[in-house]
Amino acid sequence: MLSAQTLSKAQMQSIQSDNVASFKKNFTKADYNKCFPLKDETFSALGFSSLYGRNNIVKFLLDNQADINKECNGKTPLALAKLGNKEETVQLLIQKGAANN
Repeated sequence: MLSAQTLSKAQMQSIQSDNVASFKKNFTKADYNKCFPLKDETFSALGFSSLYGRNNIVKFLLDNQADINKECNGKTPLALAKLGNKEETVQLLIQKGAANN
C-alpha cells in the first residue's frame, strides 16, 4: 500500500549525499518501509538508496530492520540496484539475504 507522504527534496538529498546523520534527521524509523511516490514511480528508502548505490544508507537501513525485500511499484531494492548497475550494492543486498529472483 502506498503512503500518502511523498519523498521530499530534503529526504532525496539526504539519500543522495549518502550521509547517515542527514538521513536520520529526515526520516523516522516508521518511514523505513514506506513506499514514497516520486514522479511516476514509488520507492522505499532502501530501494531509492539501492538504485543510486548509496551504500552507507543501505547498510544503515539494513542494520535498522528495513525490509530487504520490500516491493514498491513491483520492484525490490535488489532489482533497483541491478537496474542502476550498482554491483557493490547488488552484492551487499545478496550477502544480507535479499531474494535474488
